Amino acid sequence: MTRTHGKSNGYLITVIVNVVLLGLFFGASRAVHLTPFHLSWKGMLFFMLAGLLTSGFGRLLLFASIDKINPSRASALKNVAPVFTVLFALILLNEHLNLWEGIGILLLLIAIFLQTVMNFRKSSGRLTTGKFEEKGRAEWIGYLVAVFAALIFGVGQGIRKQGLSMLNNAFFGAWVGALTALCFQIVFLSLQGRLKETIVQNRKYLNRYFVLAGVFSSTGPLCFFLGASLIPVSFVSVIAAVEPLVTILLSAMLLKGEEDLNLSVWITAILVLFGTMIIVFSG
Repeated sequence: MTRTHGKSNGYLITVIVNVVLLGLFFGASRAVHLTPFHLSWKGMLFFMLAGLLTSGFGRLLLFASIDKINPSRASALKNVAPVFTVLFALILLNEHLNLWEGIGILLLLIAIFLQTVMNFRKSSGRLTTGKFEEKGRAEWIGYLVAVFAALIFGVGQGIRKQGLSMLNNAFFGAWVGALTALCFQIVFLSLQGRLKETIVQNRKYLNRYFVLAGVFSSTGPLCFFLGASLIPVSFVSVIAAVEPLVTILLSAMLLKGEEDLNLSVWITAILVLFGTMIIVFSG
């Protein structure tokens, strides 16, 4: 986003890369008979819905929040998603949590709450006049969008598990999800009358970081699918919550002078790490 000066967020490029790579992964897995495959239309529909919520609506909202509040904060707030996944799994998938797993989830909730309160206080202090008033308002919107993205991601991750219970092929599920997200993006841009403009912008301002983002955001969901096919999705979702630590390190290295990594961001990341460790070791 920095390289394109805000003229392109690379969303369309990353989704296209997702479809191509995950399609290749699925094709390779079928060629070597890596995993069994028995088509279930109901399972496929769940994969499509999960893709629509995570790689579609969820990622679109996350990109929008990153543009307003920077990667580390957006990622930290989005990381409340495991809580929604756990609730979904407990209520609809009949998964269970022991005492220590519950404590780990609580730490995640505290981390997200702390980050949200501190960032809200910081942004409210900027609600004065001129460009500071405009920036403060944009941050408030960014925080709310990131939390809503977490809700969408959390529910979508639970739906992934439902799909796997009917069609247990992680490679196919990840590819169908990415393909659904691409269709969603094309329809969304077409309804806005921005499809041609977006294609031109992404081609004009294409850089290797968008492509790399597509590579990593392809392997990430695939690993999530593989994990969810082996253990409860509530565990997989929370273990994946170490994401902000990686985001913080990359932001510190790549966005020097642009990414404000204050104390609240680090506290949130540390609480997320401890909460995740408790859940992992209690299992």
